[in-house]
Amino acid sequence: MIRTRLLVVLALTLTFAACTKENSTPAEETVVEQERESLEEAELLTANEKRRNFLLFKLDNANVSAGSSFCVDVKATGFNDIVTWQYSVAWDDDVLAFSHVDNFNLPGLDANSFGTPQSDRLTTSWIDLTLAGASVPRGTPLYSICFDAIGNPGDRTRISITDNPTDIEVINTSFEEVSVWALPGRVRLR
Repeated sequence: MIRTRLLVVLALTLTFAACTKENSTPAEETVVEQERESLEEAELLTANEKRRNFLLFKLDNANVSAGSSFCVDVKATGFNDIVTWQYSVAWDDDVLAFSHVDNFNLPGLDANSFGTPQSDRLTTSWIDLTLAGASVPRGTPLYSICFDAIGNPGDRTRISITDNPTDIEVINTSFEEVSVWALPGRVRLR
């Protein structure tokens, strides 16, 4: 009997959620996406709160006009005593074209820390040459990736940290590998 009630409640909830989604406006979808991202970040941080050796990368969201140029910040939480990183960043090249990297906020981080971009990927490798390690407050932009919005109004893409083609690896001052989580940014063209 209890299982039947739970199944009915679950079915009604899913039906209501589907109806609400069909009738939602783009602005409402953006708010829902932002709330979901906040929950994802909170869940990751809560789940790993007791673990000292983790790092969360978070890419900003953007709602931009087709044909415009814009930048997305790459931020960090848990960026403590980091000596080096390597990874790739990916996006849909039908929607965005890479322009440049900017707004560097770590010692030794500059345009030379980034590889020659492919149409839909950018590799990065950074090292603190002093080996003293860098630390930044939670939510600090590490750098910005700038794009041209080449798609059509209504197009969307995720900008995400990936291990293709460069493996994700972050090392701290103890020369231990740091666990990495990454929340993608979402870009929508209007």
